[in-house]
Amino acid sequence: MDDNTRRDYFYKIRSEYNTEMLDENQRAAFFIFLNHTCFNGLYRENAEGGFNVPFGRYKRPRICNEEVIMSDHEVLKKVEILCGDYKNILLHLGKGYNFVYLDPPYRPLLGSSNFKEYSKSGFGDKEQEGLKLFCDKLSARHCQLMLSNSDSTNEDGTSYFRTLYENYSFCKILAPRYINAYAEKREKQKEVLITNYNNPKEKLPVIPEI
Repeated sequence: MDDNTRRDYFYKIRSEYNTEMLDENQRAAFFIFLNHTCFNGLYRENAEGGFNVPFGRYKRPRICNEEVIMSDHEVLKKVEILCGDYKNILLHLGKGYNFVYLDPPYRPLLGSSNFKEYSKSGFGDKEQEGLKLFCDKLSARHCQLMLSNSDSTNEDGTSYFRTLYENYSFCKILAPRYINAYAEKREKQKEVLITNYNNPKEKLPVIPEI
């Protein structure tokens, strides 16, 4: 099968995934196919909520790894997955120890692409600030929390997240990135980890403060 045929088939499946009435098994199968054949396994939506990641141009993608899928299936039998607004977490906190990890859409680095809309709703500074207020609520409920984001800066060069989360523990780490279209540019990027408990620096591959 040549590239043009593979590309046409990919867009056919993507269109059906976005427009057809699929049952749960079909939707899962279509999602696995798209995830393993789209560009870098990225998930992104357009303004209408449709999956819109382009064709990945893989020569021999392994779409169905049955062993991994069944292993995941066994693990997920013990997991409750909830889909909805992150603020609903407050409705599901246990009576004892609670740990919450938050991985919101990353704020763009100053001077880089301003792309930040991985879903139709978008996630700008107003939403980042709302998330910080939510973290305050979790802290008031005695939850331990960790949040990751980009090492983004304000116009004056100060750290956006260090300023926003000034009363929280804060450290910088290096994290691998695989989204860049050019393999030679897929370098580790600086990120921040924010917690409401002691700074986890001693357990993480941190980088010096700049």
